[in-house]
Amino acid sequence: MLYPMKTNPVFKQYIWGGNHLKTLFGKEIPDDFAAESWEVSAHPAGECKIANGAYRGVLLSGVIAKLGDRFWGSSLAGSKKFPLLIKLLDANDRLSVQVHPDDTYAKEHEHGENGKNEMWYVLAAKEGAQIACGFRRDITKQEYEDAISNGTLEELLNFIPVKAGDCYYIPAGTVHAIGAGIVIAEVQQSSDATYRVYDYNRRDAEGNLRELHIKKAIDVSRLEKNTVQNADPSMQPDGSGVYSRLLCDCPNFHASYLKIENTCHLASNPSYFEILLLAEGEGKLWFGSESMAISAGDTILIPAQMGNYRIEGTCGLLKIHAK
Repeated sequence: MLYPMKTNPVFKQYIWGGNHLKTLFGKEIPDDFAAESWEVSAHPAGECKIANGAYRGVLLSGVIAKLGDRFWGSSLAGSKKFPLLIKLLDANDRLSVQVHPDDTYAKEHEHGENGKNEMWYVLAAKEGAQIACGFRRDITKQEYEDAISNGTLEELLNFIPVKAGDCYYIPAGTVHAIGAGIVIAEVQQSSDATYRVYDYNRRDAEGNLRELHIKKAIDVSRLEKNTVQNADPSMQPDGSGVYSRLLCDCPNFHASYLKIENTCHLASNPSYFEILLLAEGEGKLWFGSESMAISAGDTILIPAQMGNYRIEGTCGLLKIHAK
């Protein structure tokens, strides 16, 4: 049976989290505190279950095993592992300065784990909030090592002010950090390989300094000046009251933003499954004679061979597919 599938998120509690996933999106976060909500994941570190319909309560990997290419689509036919991980992040405090490996390095050094190319779509940001993407100039390996050891790494980073609606692609090897006061939708390869470079000497709940991964970080970091740019903000009308914006088209995934002002008639793509993440607003998703209420923070899986559906309401959503 094919239908639009909501998921039950997996929450992660790290020291930099807060309660914005509850106040903004109504998420039932544990203890009114969460850093991440893994919205769509089949990763062993946190796998989601389906929240509605015939497969309610079934792990995502189990649904995929049952549906096979009817879920995957022709371009992903025969796939065995779910390729993406979709998250909501509440950076109530700043995250560590970190970097992710590419596929080649991760498979060699992280027991076959994927690398991690990722995209950040800013859902909310306080006045003056910033992210860091790469370095503001070319640096040498020695400069990098010295800055890590003497605590001056931040002086080399390329800081960018952000606001809601901004979108940045962060390829593997890019040293990066998310500043305090930002809520982000993250689209990434299915991977949990993260190397902390610097963590402001913060301590965990037991009073211990959090682990750093300096050698691996130095191995994989790109040291040239970073020229990352915000995705083009221009919206293109389709003539039916729907506007779209390209967010990212990288080797692992494609993401666009749809602004719906009344009714949007859509269809699953027989080449690949898709993921819809509601960034703002609310409405109803209709499939045949059945409907489900949707609102900001909801995430829905659309199997490749599902067929026609429509969305009614005033909302903005990210539309994502793997490549």
